[in-house]
Amino acid sequence: VSTQSTGSSGINAEYGKQMSEESLSYILQSDKLKADESEVLNAVKEWCTVNSVITGSSMKDVARKVIGHVRFSLLDPEYLSLVEKENELKPFIPEKVISDCWRNFALNDLDPTSVQCRPRDGTNTSRRAELNT
Repeated sequence: VSTQSTGSSGINAEYGKQMSEESLSYILQSDKLKADESEVLNAVKEWCTVNSVITGSSMKDVARKVIGHVRFSLLDPEYLSLVEKENELKPFIPEKVISDCWRNFALNDLDPTSVQCRPRDGTNTSRRAELNT
């Protein structure tokens, strides 16, 4: 993951795989990240996969400190459904994170002051409009 110019997505997968947990967490907290949240989640998943192999730890353990910086409320509900199904097969996202996101969608309880609901520079424009209504 990179906030530097890496093309339209803002994601630099090769560099991101080598990144420390602290560096990844720092970048994931940025509103200036030029990537849609689905791209952010995919980059985090790839980072977790690589680091799981390197450390011999489960993906869930590797993801523990970085997954909270993914703004799941910015995901399109259809995409979240796919993420949930994939996560059942290869868990790395705590179930509570996904269930809380579904609850927020169902209740239309997206707090605009919450970091989890704050769009990034790369957030899909149609999703950004939905969040502002």
